[in-house]
Amino acid sequence: MDNFTSFSGKIGWGQIHFAVPLRALGLVFDFGEVYDPTMEGMRDGLFSTAFSSIYYDFGWFGPAITFLFGYAATRLHAMAMREPHCWILLYGTVAFSCALAFVESQLLSGYFASAVWSFLLFALGASFWNSLNS
Repeated sequence: MDNFTSFSGKIGWGQIHFAVPLRALGLVFDFGEVYDPTMEGMRDGLFSTAFSSIYYDFGWFGPAITFLFGYAATRLHAMAMREPHCWILLYGTVAFSCALAFVESQLLSGYFASAVWSFLLFALGASFWNSLNS
């Protein structure tokens, strides 16, 4: 609860959750100032769950974003059942991160975030290749 009470009010508008593609785009375009949630009052590490990072990134839009993520995860499950050779890696990664959401959001940083975005690019490419060959 400390993360919610010490929040300064400035939200990141997706800069926490979409850090990997934004950094890639930042190589081409200059985005200016980068959002740092620790400067806005967020305590990182064991004090932070997936809910506090959603709150710092999207503010009161967080519940809507969470429902959209749930819908996307449901669609991902359907795609993984229809074309497992394309989508199963991404689905497994997202399912594992959902299991750990109460402890820490695995989708935000490190190898896990890189894996999610890499598997997404792979799945889109493989699915497109399948549609060309069928």
